Amino acid sequence: MARRRKNKKINIFKIFTNKFFIWIFAIFLIIGIFLLGGYQIYRADFFKVSERNLQSNLDINRNFMNKIKGKSVFNINLDKLHTYLIQQYPEYKEIKIIKKFPNFIKVEMKERKPIAQIRAKNFYLIDKNGVIVSRGENNPFESFPVINDLSFDQYLAKGRNIYNENVRAAFRLIDIIKGENLLEAINSLDTDYQFKLGGINVSSPETIYFYLKNKKYYQRRIKVILNRQDLQEKVSLLKRLVKQKLKDKLSLIRYIDFRFQKVAVGFKR
Repeated sequence: MARRRKNKKINIFKIFTNKFFIWIFAIFLIIGIFLLGGYQIYRADFFKVSERNLQSNLDINRNFMNKIKGKSVFNINLDKLHTYLIQQYPEYKEIKIIKKFPNFIKVEMKERKPIAQIRAKNFYLIDKNGVIVSRGENNPFESFPVINDLSFDQYLAKGRNIYNENVRAAFRLIDIIKGENLLEAINSLDTDYQFKLGGINVSSPETIYFYLKNKKYYQRRIKVILNRQDLQEKVSLLKRLVKQKLKDKLSLIRYIDFRFQKVAVGFKR
C-alpha cells in the first residue's frame, strides 16, 4: 500500500509580512534619498542670494541686503521682508517682493506723490492721503503749496498720516483750482506777473484763505478769502472777476474777499 504524501504547509502570513517590510523599507529609502538630495539642493550655493542678485527700482538700505545676502532663496521669508520695508519706507504706498529662481530677489516700490506741504516745526511734503513723505526741512519746498493749520503737532515724522477735516478742505481747494485752470487763466493775462498757489490757511472752521504768490516779485501776492461751504462757486467767480475786471490791476491788489454778498477788493496804497 502506497504511503500518502504529506501536504507541505505554506505560511502565507509570513511571506506577506516579509514582502510588506521590504516595500516599506524601499519606500523610506527612496524618500530619504529624495530628502537628502533636496537638502543638498536647498543648501547649494547656486540658490543663495548675492548682492548683485537683488533687483530693485529704488535704492534700499544696507540692512535689507544683510537680511537676504548668503541665504537660500528657499529660506527667505517674504512676509517678514515686506513688513520690514513698510516700516523703513512709509513714503512708499506699494511694495512688492518677488522670488525669481534660482537666486534673485526682486523688489518693486511705488512712491507716494506729494501734492502739498504742511508747516509745523518744519516743512513736510504730504501725498493725497495725508501721509508725510519727507523728512522735515527748515525751508519750504519750492514747488508745493504750504498748508497751515494750528492743530498740527510741532514734531512730525515721515510716514505719519495727518489727514483730517482741515487737510481735506485744503486738498479740495487745490483740486478746484486745478480743475478751473485758475492759475493758467490769470498768468495768461500778464506775463510780467506770473502767479502760483502759495500758502493755504485752514485754521478757521468757517473760512479758508490762500495766497496767489508772484513768481517774480515775492512780496506782490494776493490774499483770497473764501467760505468753506462754496469753494467751487467762489473759485469760478474769482476766475471770471480777474479776467473781466481786474486783469490790469493784478500788481496792485492786496486781497480779494468773497465772504460777503459783495466781493471786497483791497488795493495796495
